[in-house]
Amino acid sequence: MSSSTGYSHRQRAMSWIFILLGVYFGVKVGEWFNFISHQIEEAGQTGLSVLLPYLVVIPVFFLGIVVHEAGHWLASQLVGFRCVGITIMWLHLERKRYRWHVRLGARAERYWGLVRVLPLNFENHRRRLSLIIAAGPVASILAGAFTLALGWHMYSSTLLTSQASIGAFATNQGLLIFGWYSLFLGVVSLIPYKSITDGGLLLGIMRNNSVWKRQLVLQRLISASYQGTRPRDYDTALLEQALAHPDNSATDCYAHLYAYAHALDSKDIESVRLHLNAALDLKHLTTKLFQRHLFCEAAYCSAVLMNEPDNAQHWLKRAEQMKPLTLKEGAFTRAAVAYSVQDNETAQRLIEQCYQELDDEPDAGARIQGFDRLKELHELIKLRTAIVAKTVA
Repeated sequence: MSSSTGYSHRQRAMSWIFILLGVYFGVKVGEWFNFISHQIEEAGQTGLSVLLPYLVVIPVFFLGIVVHEAGHWLASQLVGFRCVGITIMWLHLERKRYRWHVRLGARAERYWGLVRVLPLNFENHRRRLSLIIAAGPVASILAGAFTLALGWHMYSSTLLTSQASIGAFATNQGLLIFGWYSLFLGVVSLIPYKSITDGGLLLGIMRNNSVWKRQLVLQRLISASYQGTRPRDYDTALLEQALAHPDNSATDCYAHLYAYAHALDSKDIESVRLHLNAALDLKHLTTKLFQRHLFCEAAYCSAVLMNEPDNAQHWLKRAEQMKPLTLKEGAFTRAAVAYSVQDNETAQRLIEQCYQELDDEPDAGARIQGFDRLKELHELIKLRTAIVAKTVA
């Protein structure tokens, strides 16, 4: 059997494990709903029999993810990584240049919770990153065990010896359901399924295979950018390593995007075309949010570098179809497209808005290149405006 076939069988087996665990967990939650509704009705609180289970389950589900991600975050701070973002369901905390930004929005694709961290140095990197990844499941398992012990103690010492209030009953059930859910989350997240679970990430690091090595190269590029290295100054040896040994994964697309940024900042138009087209060909391997970013870059290149207004509008429309752009998110791309269709007034207004937004960009290297791109587009708009004014005169 080939290694790829063996890998496919393992992934299929893991998928079935997740499905069976999900079914089991769903059945147990259904049984618990029936149990708690029955207990509430026996207590004469029939109005709460439908509402109370949801009042317990939803906060417990949210809190379980908070504890898990808090484990990742705390470990990252202890081993010297920089946290740049935290996502918990629909709550997003994003590190800006001067502040933290809190917003509500769609959850991260494939994840209910996510902590994004960057290494400030690469000394003992594998060990430190492994600790960060393992800390989430450990936090969930410890919190689950402690909460279950507390819940059972409360049940045996209070609920079995006296007529408990509905509040005490709900608290006890909340502790028990949180304990079981937290244990479940901790154990399941350790199952090595692709690179989606903590277990999958840990397995990749331990194997130290080519996939992990390419991801490490990308981490070096990202870290360098955040610390002020603009794309044209990227280590070309790292870019070559990132592009080597493609494996038809999202890493291939990310590698081409960094090579594209390097080429764009170096004014190498042929390489810009090459790497952007390669990234677009691999877009299906990435998230919708990343695909939208690719479409925005394609719109910019069509508008400013290729002077193709129809293509620029096409790519902007594709980006909007993938996920609607807010006024802040799409200002620069819209400015470029407006310039390409000779709507100089709109382009000028959007450019002015971009300067303030870009100043808050936490990625120092991207910020430096971004200001240069803004200035270049701004100069083109002013030049065209002057030509139009002279022609009219």
